[in-house]
Amino acid sequence: EYTVQYHNSNKKSLRTARIVIQLPDQYSFDSGDGNTVYSNTDNIVTIYLGSVGPEESGTVVFKAKAQGGENAAVETKAVLVYTGGSVS
Repeated sequence: EYTVQYHNSNKKSLRTARIVIQLPDQYSFDSGDGNTVYSNTDNIVTIYLGSVGPEESGTVVFKAKAQGGENAAVETKAVLVYTGGSVS
């Protein structure tokens, strides 16, 4: 189970925000809510957040299944993508 927490600590809203997660090769997507879209082609989970206001935070949970050997270390990369100008 993946739990993704996000927080906008800026004074600007992040429009059309989404979190893009590249699952490790050893994992396959299992389930998520209606805002979670999976691409089987490249093993990417995209979580559509919409607008994230200043100081707004949230948590999204989805499930993935491990395949292959046990106790192997894996790395997962998540990127927040948004529209709304520059934020410092």
